[in-house]
Amino acid sequence: LENQAPEIGTQAIDRDTNQHMSNPNGVVTIVDTVEYKHLVPGKEYKLSGSLMYKTNGDEYAEVVKDASGKPVTNEIRFTPESPDGTIDLKFTFDASQLDGAKTVVFEELYDPNLFTEDSLVAIHKDDNDEGQSIYFPEIGTKALGEDTEDHITNADGEVVIIDTVEYSNVIAGKTYEMRGVLMNADTGEKVLD
Repeated sequence: LENQAPEIGTQAIDRDTNQHMSNPNGVVTIVDTVEYKHLVPGKEYKLSGSLMYKTNGDEYAEVVKDASGKPVTNEIRFTPESPDGTIDLKFTFDASQLDGAKTVVFEELYDPNLFTEDSLVAIHKDDNDEGQSIYFPEIGTKALGEDTEDHITNADGEVVIIDTVEYSNVIAGKTYEMRGVLMNADTGEKVLD
């Protein structure tokens, strides 16, 4: 056991969707399940994590900030009962400003009793790890009257409104359902036939 260096690997999902996709419309909880190997049972470790923006290539990854501007980070201390196991690191924050964001969780494992007070013993930081990634979708729409191909249509009978929805930052290969409701902008109520 002493000859093997500690290792960590993770799987991050949104608690409500149970997927690598989250809803950017309020408070969310990301659960990062960290699998550890080769730890010393009965010894306390510190696990810290940060939600980072995904980058392309060698760009510096920036820490995600919640709607109030606070960095999305967390840390816990734990004492493993066996050398290998898992522990959950949770991030609960207001994600209402993350429309269209691609994020990834980075983790560091420290042994508080090794040589110095906070010694790093394992790290998991990989922009390309889909298991650590959380996506916050974004949509935008453009509604036009079929007869006029404009935002104005004739009100003298049955009309067709075509709402073209542009989406970004969804997980490719998954099936999604798009729903829409025509609303009266003045009253805020649904338009009835």
